[in-house]
Amino acid sequence: YREMFIAGLDDIMVDESEDVLAADELDERRLQHLHSKKALVESSCNFSPEDVTLFDPMDQNKCTLWSSFISENMDNIIKIPCGSCITMDVLDGSQISLLYGLSIVGRLFIPNDASFEIVTPWIIVEGLLEIEASSEDRKIPSEKQIKFTLTGTENVSFTPDMATDNTNHCESGCNVGVKPFVVAGGRVMIKGMNDDCPTWTLLLYIGDADGEVNNIIRLKDPQAAKCWTTGAELLFTSDQTGLNGWDDDHIAV
Repeated sequence: YREMFIAGLDDIMVDESEDVLAADELDERRLQHLHSKKALVESSCNFSPEDVTLFDPMDQNKCTLWSSFISENMDNIIKIPCGSCITMDVLDGSQISLLYGLSIVGRLFIPNDASFEIVTPWIIVEGLLEIEASSEDRKIPSEKQIKFTLTGTENVSFTPDMATDNTNHCESGCNVGVKPFVVAGGRVMIKGMNDDCPTWTLLLYIGDADGEVNNIIRLKDPQAAKCWTTGAELLFTSDQTGLNGWDDDHIAV
């Protein structure tokens, strides 16, 4: 069982749970890069003619809703074409099974009220996967989750989409391994928390109250605590490397 939390949050994660990896396979699952004389690039078919920034200033209201898009493509690899935009509109935590993989050549925009689990053998991003920051009133943990579960036991071969500017790479296919999450000339933008919720702060004090031990903490930035609710898990660690005698500790709120 393996799960990778993106941006350090428990409401956006990639989960590999179908097959247990042996110890000698773990090294093969680390972040890798494509061995090539030329790097993969962001493709011109995804750029706005008014701006050189990827997809900007594309109006999100002009994006097609996922529910409409997916109804026509369930029996194939789900591919968001280059230059197109899809907005995820699944809000109820439903599981979405994509049996043949998810190819994001255009843009997949996931708004802050989305909640779902995508189950698929692979995800390849040649365009843009964008996950919006949570709303200001959302606390951690939240009932809303964005989860990607990768399945399967067979290696996946990647060949750049013909609409991109990377067709001179992997012309015969590149092996990207089992259950891959690949960013190939694309971009993944994840902002899991809004700007008012710091992801870390300094611990000033741990104390006792009402006969309980270590049940009060004082933070340098008290704003962090306003983003927590019952069930949140806090990580306490040293701000120095190599500090003898210090052990990381997890505490549930």
